[in-house]
Amino acid sequence: AGAAEGGGSESGVVAGLVHILVYPDSIDPVVGASGSISGVFGAVLMLMRYVGSLTSLLPVAGIWIGLNVFFGIFGGTPGAGGESVAWVAHIAGFVFGMASIRFFTPRMS
Repeated sequence: AGAAEGGGSESGVVAGLVHILVYPDSIDPVVGASGSISGVFGAVLMLMRYVGSLTSLLPVAGIWIGLNVFFGIFGGTPGAGGESVAWVAHIAGFVFGMASIRFFTPRMS
């Protein structure tokens, strides 16, 4: 159980809420843990940046967000079987994970 896992469930809640805010009239169910997983991914990237394993977040974060926007707008998400994917929730979870990881890790002195 790593520090990044502490923000997973919170990322899922934020991802779901942002999806509802962006699509308030949608009656499609949003099922899955991908918002939480995206949050953990964002948190891990921040931790990797902090310890020096990742020199820049921009390429990885840009590709992740770009892929989610592309597949959200144009469809055809691999593994989705033609079903729509809550791409806004993925991005919200990812950004929340990156922004909030500092609250779930011990301070280094």
